[in-house]
Amino acid sequence: ALYPEYLNKAGEVLGQDHFLYVELKAKETYFKGLNLRLRGEQMKDSALYLEARAMQELVLQLDTAAAYAHNELGLLARRENRFEESIHHFKRALDFSPTWVLARTNLCGSYNELKQNDEAILQCRMALKRDSSFALAHFNLGLALAYQFNFEEAVHYFKQCIIFDPDYLAGYLQLGLAQYELQHYEEAQLALETFLLKSPGNALGLI
Repeated sequence: ALYPEYLNKAGEVLGQDHFLYVELKAKETYFKGLNLRLRGEQMKDSALYLEARAMQELVLQLDTAAAYAHNELGLLARRENRFEESIHHFKRALDFSPTWVLARTNLCGSYNELKQNDEAILQCRMALKRDSSFALAHFNLGLALAYQFNFEEAVHYFKQCIIFDPDYLAGYLQLGLAQYELQHYEEAQLALETFLLKSPGNALGLI
């Protein structure tokens, strides 16, 4: 994304003495880090995650209340399987932005990784109370319920996930798996075939 260039140019135009300058530099640095994390995901390069983390830590030096930097640090920690650390950062993001649905949903995801499913369910229900159309929250809640073998309710949330985001691939996969557990084989087949239409040759779907 070109956001860092735009923000850098805006900072040059306003000058260092302008009251918005530090905020612009913080946002510029955040987007540089975000771009590095996305490149790291695409290239499977953990070295880029280290660079991205350094950028977000610099953001917090510029703006100690930058919830968006804590959210990004939480995602970076999760990419490196440091789930307790990710929870810390998502909670810090929520300290500064208590109504932020994405940060709360990400917190739910980290609790899922640790199989702390009751806490995951609580956080995702709170997120959906704030925004009932947020596909990721439906997905993460479905996962937490499936981990508790509550496949009937999990099916409901996986269906909601793909209603609100028809391109959410993992939603079709998990819906198929949950339907299979319920012995709803035709529904499972339909969900998995849809998954394979959208992700041809995907090994998990084929299995």
